[in-house]
Amino acid sequence: MVQAGYQYASSWEEAAPQQEVPRVRRVKKTYRKVFKGKLLAKLGLAAFVYGLLLVFLCLKAATLGYQIVHLEEDIRKLESSNQRLQYEIEKQVSLDYVENYAVTQLGMYKPEEHIKVASTSVEKSDTAAVVSTPVAVSSNEDKTLHKIYASLVQLAEHNQ
Repeated sequence: MVQAGYQYASSWEEAAPQQEVPRVRRVKKTYRKVFKGKLLAKLGLAAFVYGLLLVFLCLKAATLGYQIVHLEEDIRKLESSNQRLQYEIEKQVSLDYVENYAVTQLGMYKPEEHIKVASTSVEKSDTAAVVSTPVAVSSNEDKTLHKIYASLVQLAEHNQ
């Protein structure tokens, strides 16, 4: 039977005291093993953090590179827009455009070609300045227009 295999005699007798094995050696071995394990864990953690830092910096550099490319495209678009606006300004200020606009939109007309205006320059001397007024010469001497023109010239000279 199963009970025949048991020995009850060892349980009735008191066990003889065994000699203790010095634990100093075991403690040193376990201390060294634990110290090495902690050191390896710290080194592994430091390497992992360093790897994460490198990945973060690489991603940041790539992101900044894409932003630089995007900003350069914006600069090119703005420069081309600026050139188009400059062209439009130059076109609007050109003498041909101004003349065409004045004739078509404002109803102005060119003066008759047979009317000529002559003027003399201002001469300065030591004592006084001699100023001569421009004189309109035309085939039709209209006195009222001549008087209006002369008075406008005098006003312009006094405002200078």
